Amino acid sequence: MMKIVSKSSLLYIEKVLRYFTAFYMIRYGVIKFYNFGKPLQFDLYTYYLDTTIRELSSTELLWVFYSYAPLYTIVIGILECIGGVLLFSPKYKLHGALLSLPILANVFLLNYFYDIPDTAKINVTIYLLVVIMVCLTERKRIRTTLKALNLPTVKFSFIDEFKVVIGMVLFYILLNIIFKIFILEIEVSSVLLDKFFSFFNSINV
Repeated sequence: MMKIVSKSSLLYIEKVLRYFTAFYMIRYGVIKFYNFGKPLQFDLYTYYLDTTIRELSSTELLWVFYSYAPLYTIVIGILECIGGVLLFSPKYKLHGALLSLPILANVFLLNYFYDIPDTAKINVTIYLLVVIMVCLTERKRIRTTLKALNLPTVKFSFIDEFKVVIGMVLFYILLNIIFKIFILEIEVSSVLLDKFFSFFNSINV
């Protein structure tokens, strides 16, 4: 059966899409912490900080949320730049795709659930599909890495799971009662304490 598209053509298309996505990952990453004298990506919405939530649209609410914590957006921007740079490299493109995948997936969900303008929705959908494509083309490397990890196969045991639940309860008590109150001296809700002591009183009765 004759091949409709040659392997070299597929590699060319993959490279074009990968470079395209890498460029925009870096572009959107950079403007989160440096925009060549212009306001940063979310700085345009800082004047909404004194506006009530009811007065904001869903898009404005999301942008105000990001503008409230500049350090957070800087970290996201740096990670986007790193992912974009790695996508340019044939050797490290899988690393770039794996780093960019959760970032783009989060942006994808935010754009659709907060009703960001359609152009942004289309753009992030394309970028997300491209990094997924890179992961699929590198699936052999992913499979080899997972095999090299030699993850143990654990059989389900009701007793073991019950022990885990008991451990979680003890850790919760240690963290919220002993550690926070007696060591850090953090005030814990009186409701939590009432429930805790009432539980032990019911046992004693």
